[in-house]
Amino acid sequence: MATAGFSSFGTPIVVREEAGPLPPLRLAFTIITVILGLCALVHASLYLLFLRRVRGGARRGPVLAVFAAYAAHLVVHTAHFADNIARPVDYFEPWWLYRGYVLSTMEITFFANWPMVISGAVLIGPLLKSLYRRLHGVDGDGGRASKVSSVARRRRLCWGVVAYASTSIMTLMHYVVEPPVSYAPVVNFTIAGEGVAALVLGLVVAFNMPSMSSSSSLEGDVKQQNETELETLAGEEHDHDDGTKSQTTISIDGARWVVAAMP
Repeated sequence: MATAGFSSFGTPIVVREEAGPLPPLRLAFTIITVILGLCALVHASLYLLFLRRVRGGARRGPVLAVFAAYAAHLVVHTAHFADNIARPVDYFEPWWLYRGYVLSTMEITFFANWPMVISGAVLIGPLLKSLYRRLHGVDGDGGRASKVSSVARRRRLCWGVVAYASTSIMTLMHYVVEPPVSYAPVVNFTIAGEGVAALVLGLVVAFNMPSMSSSSSLEGDVKQQNETELETLAGEEHDHDDGTKSQTTISIDGARWVVAAMP
């Protein structure tokens, strides 16, 4: 039976749990959280290895930087959530987050982790691929219009990963419950470490994000190219018409008649 209390800032928290092993569901929550993080890391690693095998080359610094930042963030994030689920008392878990509503205690933290990890895993692979294509000169093989589409897609992926990293800033909400000095060093490492890792990931991805000016320039080039092609086609059609027929305007009793004469 858990005991509720109040934090230094007056927030209702869990202050004590029964001694002994973790309840079966809580243990399952902890193990599944670790497995989910490992699956996401393996997914990103396989994506990177596949791209290296297909593309090769030495120009992969930005790709490795994004992958390293993502992997570091994912490891600290997974450690934080798994440890938080297993030891909520050490994290001064707010009572409303601790209590069980359907399955078991700490179920909110467990289920909230799923969309965060999955969204990051879904975004990071295509982003690594997009960066690889840009670095190896195959960004937009179909011409300028295709390149504009690739740049726009890469920007959306970058913003998605930045948004994913931003969700980890919520981990600092622990310090709204208790000041940092109240937590053990390992707990402070997972809390603050996840926040710092999220900030680094966001900055690395933002640094590799295509600028709005470059995209606008490409779109302008495509628009100008399309207008030039239309003008060329119009000129050719006009020349063709001039070579096949001529028109004569005749006025009869105030009415205007157009007569087309073939050469």
